[in-house]
Amino acid sequence: MKKLYSYIRWSSQKQTVGTSLARQTEAARNYATENGLEYAEIRDAGISAFKGKNITHGALGSFIQAVKDGVIEKDSTIFIENLDRLTRSGVGTAQKLLLDLLDLGLTVVTGMDQRVYTMESANENPTDMLISLLMFSRANEESKTKQNRTNNTARALVARFKQGQPTNIKNMSNDPWWFDSSGSKYEAVKPHPVHWVAAQKAVELFLMGWGCFRVTAYLNSHLDLYPAPKPTKRQIDQGVKKWAVPNLVTMRKNPALMGVKKLTIEGYEHKLDGYYPALVTPEQFARIQDIRTGNKFVQGEQKKMISLLSGLGVLKCGLCGGPMIAYSREGRLRYVCSNGKIQKSSCKVWSVNGSIVENLTARALVYGYTHSILLGNTKTEDLTPLIESKETELGLVKKQLTNQAQAISTIGPIQELIEQVAVLSQREQSLLLELDSLKQKLALQGSENELDELIIKTLSLFSDELLGDVTHTDRMQIREVVRKCLPEITISKLKDKALRIDFRFHDYSHMTFQGVMQGKEKSYTLTRTPHDQLYTKIAAVFSDVLETSLDATDIDGYMAASDRMVAALGLPEPLGRDFFSKR
Repeated sequence: MKKLYSYIRWSSQKQTVGTSLARQTEAARNYATENGLEYAEIRDAGISAFKGKNITHGALGSFIQAVKDGVIEKDSTIFIENLDRLTRSGVGTAQKLLLDLLDLGLTVVTGMDQRVYTMESANENPTDMLISLLMFSRANEESKTKQNRTNNTARALVARFKQGQPTNIKNMSNDPWWFDSSGSKYEAVKPHPVHWVAAQKAVELFLMGWGCFRVTAYLNSHLDLYPAPKPTKRQIDQGVKKWAVPNLVTMRKNPALMGVKKLTIEGYEHKLDGYYPALVTPEQFARIQDIRTGNKFVQGEQKKMISLLSGLGVLKCGLCGGPMIAYSREGRLRYVCSNGKIQKSSCKVWSVNGSIVENLTARALVYGYTHSILLGNTKTEDLTPLIESKETELGLVKKQLTNQAQAISTIGPIQELIEQVAVLSQREQSLLLELDSLKQKLALQGSENELDELIIKTLSLFSDELLGDVTHTDRMQIREVVRKCLPEITISKLKDKALRIDFRFHDYSHMTFQGVMQGKEKSYTLTRTPHDQLYTKIAAVFSDVLETSLDATDIDGYMAASDRMVAALGLPEPLGRDFFSKR
């Protein structure tokens, strides 16, 4: 039996929930029954035919290719409600599409007037083709009129917004799932009554260093608190009713997080600051992007292991200088030289037990994090003028970006202008990160109690439980602490198979652990660079935590204080044998 393929297309959500789908389906089924044809469907949901996307990216294009490949019989019938369902492009393009379909041997039937188009009828009855030309012309003009009306409305609403009035710009782009834009065009967009809290939680986790896979898993494990947004048609077809990773991937990069809406009207991009309710400040958004690009922890549905160091660009092989990466062997974490693994250098494949490396990392961070926080609390430094200077420069950069965008919209995408925009965008990102760091330091100044609480809160994350459980979610926060405090960690294997693990801090001080033999016993040494004036301040904080007086006025006193702090945190004592490789 020959087949009838009902091509059903609609371009808006309103048509989806309205009568468009039912109307097009009923007419096609009736025609198939009356003419003894087997019924089948081709659907392009939510796709406009004005610019031909249903052909380049939609189901219609796939159908045409299947006919060309012989997968679909060439004597099939394609049923459409009207010719404008095929395309609303210009007359020339539209006419060519119809002739291409007929040239393939297909029969085209329009339900509106029951007109039948074949290549034979086109050759014998030019009137049919003339009618099709008129239909295509009318459809194209209707689309142009609608587009112009939409653009004019959008421009008027953009102007209204810039005048400070509440505005809701519809029909130009979809708003993110955590907003409610159901009000009139004269009402401001509001936080979504259900999904806003989920967005807040996701942002909180992003700022802690979590990736999209883990945030998705967290939300799906708390669906009673954070119901998933309405799924796409594809997700519905797949039976998906949970949070999907793309929801969070798109969200994390979306400037709407800081309240910015971007829309393009006739080639010109409008950037509307403050259009949406903001979830983060511009500085926090820049920090999220920095975490996204700098904390490259490979995650997936089945990958539960969270290494403290892999993917941060800080862990180096002391033999070749290449990166060391994490892997799991028999459920245990190890770090291996990447160059040796892929035979990129003369370095041989060698690895080290991840538990000893991460144990020592925790000890290094007890000093490194405390040092960095106290260093930022230097009261003699007035940060306000520096912040004001950076904010002034940021304002100038934003103005330059606006001017460049206007120039591109006027004279076109000249390469020189595009390169200038890229440079300015990078500087904008850099300034936002600098401001974020400066404002965090400013917030700590003059607040000793809050400072102590911050140090204690962060250092309390380090525990024997966290070091022993490579799936512990707090490890994501520790990765961010590592990224802030430890620019370089170098692991070397010496000739006697002893390990040397060196931690370099931002002030270029070092903490170095090295395996040594003491007679026949395996042991290790710890050396540090000379102490500085901050040790007295560090001792004071340690004293508050341990509720005892700590003498850290010299290097020996500080080492003792640091060791007692580590013991108070319950970190396991390294064993001498852990500093020696078995091969």
